Amino acid sequence: MQIYVILSTLLFGNVASISLKFTSNSMDNEWELYKKSYNKVYKDDNEELQRRVIWEDNVRFIEHHNMAADRGEHTYWLGINHFADMSEKEVTQKMKGYKRSNDVVIGGSTYLPPNNVQVPDEVDWRQQGYVTPVKNQGQCGSCWSFSSTGALEGQHFRKTGNLVSLSEQNLVDCTFKYGNDGCAGGWMYSAFQYIQDNDGIDTETSYPYEAKNGTCRFQESDVGATDTGYTKIPQGDEQALKYAVATVGPISIAIDADRKFQQYERGVFDEPACNASFTDHAVLIVGYGVENGQDYWLVKNRDSFRTFQESDVGTTNTGYTKIPQGDEQTLKSVVATVGPISIAIDADRKCQHYERDSISLKFTSIRLDNEWELYKKSYNKIYADNNEEIQRRVIWEDNVRFIEHHNMAADRGEHTYWLGTNHFADMSEKEVNQKMKGYKMSHDVIKDGSLYLPPNNVQVPDEVDWRQKGYVTPVKDQGQCGSCWSFSSTGALEGQHFRKTGQLVSLSEQNLVDCTFKYGNGGCNGGFVFRAYQYVKDNNGIDTESSYPYEARNASCRFKKSDVGATVTGIKIIKKGDEEALKSAVASVGPISIAIDADRKFHLYKNVLYKEKINDKRGGGGVQ
Repeated sequence: MQIYVILSTLLFGNVASISLKFTSNSMDNEWELYKKSYNKVYKDDNEELQRRVIWEDNVRFIEHHNMAADRGEHTYWLGINHFADMSEKEVTQKMKGYKRSNDVVIGGSTYLPPNNVQVPDEVDWRQQGYVTPVKNQGQCGSCWSFSSTGALEGQHFRKTGNLVSLSEQNLVDCTFKYGNDGCAGGWMYSAFQYIQDNDGIDTETSYPYEAKNGTCRFQESDVGATDTGYTKIPQGDEQALKYAVATVGPISIAIDADRKFQQYERGVFDEPACNASFTDHAVLIVGYGVENGQDYWLVKNRDSFRTFQESDVGTTNTGYTKIPQGDEQTLKSVVATVGPISIAIDADRKCQHYERDSISLKFTSIRLDNEWELYKKSYNKIYADNNEEIQRRVIWEDNVRFIEHHNMAADRGEHTYWLGTNHFADMSEKEVNQKMKGYKMSHDVIKDGSLYLPPNNVQVPDEVDWRQKGYVTPVKDQGQCGSCWSFSSTGALEGQHFRKTGQLVSLSEQNLVDCTFKYGNGGCNGGFVFRAYQYVKDNNGIDTESSYPYEARNASCRFKKSDVGATVTGIKIIKKGDEEALKSAVASVGPISIAIDADRKFHLYKNVLYKEKINDKRGGGGVQ
């Protein structure tokens, strides 16, 4: 046994406080091997003595814990790694870096698990190519940046099929104005917000990691990935977390990483001493599974060995930790996921109008007198004078003959659907286009929102009807106003509001008709669904139908904040023509806003499957 004198930094008058520590001769070889294995070089003998004292203390701590684990008292084992010559306080100060702010995540929408998901028993996104190799954080409190890049790397791979290592140093250097402090700590949501505002983050190769604060050197030409926002999982909602990991990919989280976590080697890290009110370390969940009957989360942390090989995963600590499920004391909360899982999805076409020009004079049939009177009564049709009624009857009879002709062909099996008279039957197709549709074309370019990516592990059912689940309000009457876009918008948002809150609230189309002119909509003269959502997002809400009833005409904006019925955090776009993605969205998200080519037959549709050759260049109907 050797005795070394270590001077502390506390001074009492002129006398220094001296603490005596012993080091063991029997551990000399192990100490030399440790220094060589982890490339440990100290500035002088005094520092090496201090480090060895800490290292031996950690060795004894590890041995004591592992003997208890061998007796079955713990579900995990500890081991020596590059933290072993550092005290817990030092690791916390230099290596963690997740900032606490009462765990309130600013911005972002709340994650809503997709419907009709068959969650598998085990998930490991490393096996699917979503995860880059474990990286070495060094002595810099930038764990938040590694968690951020890990989540975005996974989502970029999910979207493009290319796994690109992204630059943590870009985040360390360039996010100070977002409230982050580089190596002194930060937040993932601030990192995501920076990437969104900055239109990207550079690649690791172009902007390599230095483990220290530097000057921002972002280059637009070196961007490796972008993000459109982030989504929050409510604290303590482990079921939502499991859905997110299964369907989205790797997820950024924050945890309480104590002394034992720093020395973790294998097993499921089930530690009752973890403090659920103290999160200080950001990591990345890359999967989950079961070990010896214990459900666990698979967490990517950081490189603990000088040499890392992927084949080592699961046998020793190669930067991965298994954290138990069902224990909120261990796993605090999810901070963010990349990519907004948002309110409504805009798909397909926008429309322009053309049809036959004017109404030609025709004779009316006496045999249809009774049917005409019944039609007027059934649909409360009242005309300005006899001339208008004659014009309306001519159109109505033409539509009746059109319907009869179509239905005879349907009876012969030439069509899959039948037509019938409805409140459009006394209007020409041109009138319907001009007065009733209103979905504007803009070359199908939607500037805002991110591309919808179908969630993983979704079991799409053979049939879906969200009316049966309470997502859909009763059918509303649009009147003679080209505001279909507003009804499509409110319908999708009503469904998502119900999905989030369990409350079905009818929302105000008139609010959108009156208040979105500055967004490029034209009220009763047509509009865009995505611009309606942008208004609701910017406006922090849309009023309820009961507080702002529909009038089927343009009027002055009368929005009241006190009458808000729902809010929007953004939109998702389904790629035109990707029907599989649309089906996945309907099955997993809920009612979806789309645009269609609504021709004369669509106006008069009655029942069965409407299968009709669609004009891809034409349309005008916003539906859901």
